[in-house]
Amino acid sequence: MKGQQALQHTLLVKVLVDNGDNLRETVEKPSTPCSQYDLSQLWQLRRPTGYLLNGSWNFRNCVGIQQKKYNKCLMDKRLYMIGDSTIRYWFSSIVKRFECSLTTEKWQTKYWHKMTECYNKKLNFKAGWYPHAQPFYVGGSWENIRYTSYSTSRLIDNIPKNERAIIVIHLFVHFIAFHHSVFKQRMVIIRLSIERLFLRNKNAIVMIKGPHTFTQSSANVVRLCDYFGFLYSKIMYEVFDGLFDRIVLLNNKDITIAMHNKYIHPREDIVNYMVDQMLNFACVNEVDW
Repeated sequence: MKGQQALQHTLLVKVLVDNGDNLRETVEKPSTPCSQYDLSQLWQLRRPTGYLLNGSWNFRNCVGIQQKKYNKCLMDKRLYMIGDSTIRYWFSSIVKRFECSLTTEKWQTKYWHKMTECYNKKLNFKAGWYPHAQPFYVGGSWENIRYTSYSTSRLIDNIPKNERAIIVIHLFVHFIAFHHSVFKQRMVIIRLSIERLFLRNKNAIVMIKGPHTFTQSSANVVRLCDYFGFLYSKIMYEVFDGLFDRIVLLNNKDITIAMHNKYIHPREDIVNYMVDQMLNFACVNEVDW
């Protein structure tokens, strides 16, 4: 049932390259900036979107911007990260990497479930993590879950028409315990909100974070199995057909396979690579490159 399985024993693999005197095969580097890449191709790709080399994740489809230009890219923008705790780790990465100070209440626990926002005054950049609505499991302890009644579609509908907004949406693990029709129904509603957003806000950038892989979870392995990522990816493909050229699909499956991600919450280096991928598609102006 698992999407991947680690080998229990070490295998010695000898690779022979038939390329004359050149004993090293290289992957052709892309030349198209991610800001100019045909977004519809992200939904159609049948090969890995990148590869791991010398401890760094490299894109195969487009050229990313230099990290030193991230600040310029995020200036005067607002980043909405809507989803579960997986994308909350993205928010933590943003806070740490871009000196974004919390403007909402201080976290009382590591596994914070309420919406949280931060602000970088120098960049005039604001970011926030917003939990998707029910189903949203918060563990066995008692907690006021009123914040989970604020739906993803309502949040999108409230984005101002002139805001330079970047929206990242991720729904996955909390839906696995329910019939897949629940996930599909939610995605259909979200699509309607995205269409309305595109009509009123020409600057908005919308991204869908795809499912990632994992081998272990704290819950029953059948209940929380990464195989459902395949099913949900198929549903998203059906629901967002017709918007492939407007919505960025962030493929997180390839990097979690390459780096053998173990738990539902990827470790920090994987999260940073995921955030880098998002930022490369968020920087769409020539001045950002």
